[in-house]
Amino acid sequence: MPQQTSKYQVSLIVLLFFCLPAVAQTDKQQWVRLLNQPFDGVNTATAVLWDSIRSKPKEEIYSIISSLEKDKTVSDNTEGQVKLLLLKIKYCSINSGYYDNSTWPDMGEKAIRLSNAAENNYLLQSTYSLLGEIYQKGSNNGMAIFYLMKASAMSEDLGYKKEVIITNKITTSSALYHTENYEECIAYCRSEPNLEKDFAPITVITAYNNTGLSYLKLKRFDSALYYFARVVAYCKKINYGVWTGIASGNIGDVLHLQGKDTEAMPYWQIDYDSSLRYNEWKNAGLTLAYMSQYQFSNGQQEKAMKQLQWAEAVNQVDPGNLLKIYQVKYECFKKMGLADSAEYFLKKQYHLSDSLNKVISANNFTTVELKLSYEKSNQEYKLLKKEREAEVTRRNLLILALASTGLIGLLLYNRQRLRTKLALQQQSIAEAEKDAAKNQLQLFTQTLLEKNEQIEQLNASLQQQAVVTNDELIHQTLLTDYDWNRFKELFEKIHPAFFARLKNMAPGITQSEMRLAALIKLNLDNKQMASMQGISVSSLRGNKTRLRQKLNISAETDLEEVVRQL
Repeated sequence: MPQQTSKYQVSLIVLLFFCLPAVAQTDKQQWVRLLNQPFDGVNTATAVLWDSIRSKPKEEIYSIISSLEKDKTVSDNTEGQVKLLLLKIKYCSINSGYYDNSTWPDMGEKAIRLSNAAENNYLLQSTYSLLGEIYQKGSNNGMAIFYLMKASAMSEDLGYKKEVIITNKITTSSALYHTENYEECIAYCRSEPNLEKDFAPITVITAYNNTGLSYLKLKRFDSALYYFARVVAYCKKINYGVWTGIASGNIGDVLHLQGKDTEAMPYWQIDYDSSLRYNEWKNAGLTLAYMSQYQFSNGQQEKAMKQLQWAEAVNQVDPGNLLKIYQVKYECFKKMGLADSAEYFLKKQYHLSDSLNKVISANNFTTVELKLSYEKSNQEYKLLKKEREAEVTRRNLLILALASTGLIGLLLYNRQRLRTKLALQQQSIAEAEKDAAKNQLQLFTQTLLEKNEQIEQLNASLQQQAVVTNDELIHQTLLTDYDWNRFKELFEKIHPAFFARLKNMAPGITQSEMRLAALIKLNLDNKQMASMQGISVSSLRGNKTRLRQKLNISAETDLEEVVRQL
């Protein structure tokens, strides 16, 4: 009997030895098939495969990616190489590590270069989207806003379904809010009126909450209360407890800013209790700080100060919350008459606020707009100064007129001459502003072109030296929709009514085609125009063909000449 059992065991081992490779091969074929799913208007390049393996142990995920690298049908073409890079980026971002001695930002830059080289905008959109999400999770909102806005714009051009496009915009709205672009954040969140009908709960909640927070920053309290109330009502309907508490706390914050702390307390209490229930310690601490300020003002000083100590402790890693808690502690110590302690927290508040402002400034990409704003303010300041000097002159002339009637005629003449001079100065300033706008447009365009040439030279050198392309150069070179809006504002000062004539000639013309027409109007060559739009020259030629058709221009007619005559 023991001999017979041994034979069965040997047979089973032999069977498993031959069958397991077949099973592994079948799994690998499935992974390859999932990796090569055709574009369906919803999923990015690696979404289907990643969703099927993301819950596996990290060692197994690593093994799956490694097996795909060894499959020549995947690794021997540019599209496969980019998809493998995207899988590695996902893996590295989740496991906070390296893959083949490369970090995920390194691999992201490589994926962008390969996608551009292959002129594959679907892969490029997937790369932008993934990098934006990871940077946003890491609170690097400057980088996140660039990649997310590029991905959002490309998803519309590439034919993604509406649900995906709107979800991308709402994801982008969070980065817009954290970089103080509140109006843009509201516009992105309100781009779809029927959110509750077609979208996931977290998307609906994020849209409503970001809108309310942006209105709060803009001090439009009624609008902020309206959207926070919508969050509460929606969360109660779907039984989403944690967000019911958060939104209630936001309502309390609005009432606090309106000086209605007694009304705010019940809402803060809901938020505090909910935050503790769901282990949201940082939010619980901030809410408790606001409640403590109210309690302090109502005679519960010892209790309030103990609570503030706990609130500060649980928010050490959240500078935004910590700044608000410092403000509360400053107010409390000030009321207690403890000047040294009050000054201590006031200084901490100033230092932290300065650090946060520096981060926001570093993330701001409106350099040209700021220069124009500065020049305009400078001109207005000079004009105001001249007007004040003129007022002083007029007053002195009136005093002299009372002293000597013989000088009246001369004084009147001088005053009229001064008015004429001021009118001429105002006219000169208006012309100078127009010239400044023209120069800024030329500088804006030339700077982008020069930086693109520098990047091309730098990339060639970096490929030999294995150095990563500088993120900031990429950021400053490629145009986003908001870059286009600033560019368009400058352009219209130099070529007024150009876009109106263009739309009259082709009522159905798109924003992309209007952008191309504007660059043609500036007499740029194909390479320059492609660089400024972040596309290939071949893609640009295709865009020109569509513009020609939209403008109903025959093949024998010079497209560039027609556009320049508009």
